Amino acid sequence: MSSPAPQWVVLPRFPGTDIDDSAQDDAGISIALNAPPHIAQLVVPRSIVAGGSCVLAADPSGFLLFSGSGVAGPLAADKAAGTSYYIWDAVLKTCSSVPAPETPVSGAGTAGLIAFRGAFGHHNLMVAELVLSTGATGATMRCFSTNTGKWSQRSLRAPSMNFPWSIAHVLHHQGKLWWIDLLLGLLAFHPSAEEPELHFVPLPNCYRILTGSEQGLRKGLSNDRCVNLSRGKLRLVVLTRQTSMPKIKLWTLVDHEAGKWMLNYEVPIEDIWADQSYETIGLPKERPTLALVHPNKPCVVYFLLKGYLFGVDLLAKEVTESASIGRYDVESAGSPFLSWELPPSLITALSDPSPAAESRFTSAFDSIADIFCDAYARELDYLAFHQFAKIALSSLNRKNKKTEENKFKLSERLFLQYFLEDLEVGNKKYAHLNFYAESGSEKVLVFAELHTDAHALDDVDPDDWILSSCKLLTRNYHGGMYGTGQEVGQSNVTRKRKKSLYYCIVCPPEMLHPTCGFKGGCVVSAS
Repeated sequence: MSSPAPQWVVLPRFPGTDIDDSAQDDAGISIALNAPPHIAQLVVPRSIVAGGSCVLAADPSGFLLFSGSGVAGPLAADKAAGTSYYIWDAVLKTCSSVPAPETPVSGAGTAGLIAFRGAFGHHNLMVAELVLSTGATGATMRCFSTNTGKWSQRSLRAPSMNFPWSIAHVLHHQGKLWWIDLLLGLLAFHPSAEEPELHFVPLPNCYRILTGSEQGLRKGLSNDRCVNLSRGKLRLVVLTRQTSMPKIKLWTLVDHEAGKWMLNYEVPIEDIWADQSYETIGLPKERPTLALVHPNKPCVVYFLLKGYLFGVDLLAKEVTESASIGRYDVESAGSPFLSWELPPSLITALSDPSPAAESRFTSAFDSIADIFCDAYARELDYLAFHQFAKIALSSLNRKNKKTEENKFKLSERLFLQYFLEDLEVGNKKYAHLNFYAESGSEKVLVFAELHTDAHALDDVDPDDWILSSCKLLTRNYHGGMYGTGQEVGQSNVTRKRKKSLYYCIVCPPEMLHPTCGFKGGCVVSAS
């Protein structure tokens, strides 16, 4: 019996090449989607590129963005200003080229990809290239749309920094593109905003020490840091350098507007070495190279060492899996991998070894069904969130005596968490949510709790909910403890906190809470 198709793969940024230059719709690109920790085998013919190619972005809708430039290493892979790009549709097996922009600009560009889903499974693809001028605060954003077949260009202000930006890679998250600099932080750009701008998110305070030469600070940085998406959140992983026994630290960006990061895990690497699972894989107790974060399990981080890729569960402090990866072991240059979540239609096609025509028909049908189900679920979540926010904002505006002209309005949805508590008098269902609200130039972060009597977690009308709490989050707010309670409960930070602070044990760490004033999921923190 064959093993099920993987839900995600470890994708090499530098594919192999094929000497077959025959003309094909898919340009001769092929991929074997091996389950992690094995590496997907990606092959690109020499007819596409001269001197090498790299994968700039892997979108979960099934598209890969290639650069046709020859490159020397992972941190140089994205420097592709003025070059052509290629977009490969892994589901339909088609490849299209993106022409080079007609208007030249000075500086090196870094490209990302956004796939906007349209009607009947059609996607409008946008390639966005950020060009930062060396030694200046100006930036140029160039965007190519497959709908128009043309490039557009606009000038933006860039943050003033001590060192020039060096982009490791680009991620698509919450409708924005995020350019990652492992030394300085993140630059976010929302192409659909009415007045698009670059928003700077610095790294946590402890990593903002920028004294010394840039070359010295950046040396080996890609071996010790990575920023990945996992369970819909941006995660920063750091392998510390200060001591002979480094620690693995994982942070989550919980408030991008305020630049707030939350430390979820802090694990000495000697704890991993001491576990039987590490001894079983037979690797030496040496400092590894960071590779990536599991896209669905943020507590699992992958490392490279001696030709092996292995996963470490930071909560259980054990090795989860390992595999020999041979020639992909380029530890001296940092991780050459991307994590790629596969679209359901591609997973279905891989799971059913039917004839090509039948597989294509099944894939198309499943794709339409997935689109419908996803759209229906998103619409329900959208309606519920907006109803909850409406209830909370009504209370907030009354409390702050806001008039119709200056009342708070919902500006950005963040997180929504449902949970059921079994009480002596019966069940009670809770909803916790975070969102941004605006009133003129004022923008505030809001926490709200609603509850309703319920026998189950579903079939509850949003109008049946009652507001328990609505608070503005300004200072000293914190996240939930779901999935990280063991590590957070043992951290020095938690031990220093007062007993009067309440924590929610059912919400994920990304959900921000006030220090008091909510009822569901509460426990008093231990000192």
